[in-house]
Amino acid sequence: MVHRSTWVLIIGVVLLFIPIPPFATIAGVLTILAGLVMFGIRIFRWATN
Repeated sequence: MVHRSTWVLIIGVVLLFIPIPPFATIAGVLTILAGLVMFGIRIFRWATN
């Protein structure tokens, strides 16, 4: 099963390669950061149980 944070990270990487420089770069970086935060929350919940 693929977690939602993995899909968010993949979408962020794909957005980085869209040839619309300001939008794609900002959206890609923000999406990657959101995926990393989601992944961190999942790891934190796993570690505290």
